[in-house]
Amino acid sequence: YLFSRRALMKCGLGRTLSLVHGGEVYATASTSAETEGYAVITDVVTNAKYRRQGLAAPLISTLCRELLSEGKKPLVTYTSAQAGRLYESLGFIPAGTGTLLYFG
Repeated sequence: YLFSRRALMKCGLGRTLSLVHGGEVYATASTSAETEGYAVITDVVTNAKYRRQGLAAPLISTLCRELLSEGKKPLVTYTSAQAGRLYESLGFIPAGTGTLLYFG
């Protein structure tokens, strides 16, 4: 995973922000599938010891500011209502409905 994330960053197709203190990672947020006009925010993860303390929001907000300053529209997908509420509280708006398919 680290190799693929670094490869995305090196190619300019993704980036990762981390909140680290004392060598411990508290939370991370990444992008993938960055294009000239869009970027998908992915892998928003908070260490279980630090959840529900508002740590993901500043990482997501920072990513959004970076992306918008580069002319890229941030996009997200989510699977839980809690995550949806977080994204909407940060200014994301629904873009319609769709169907998630998996190969299997």
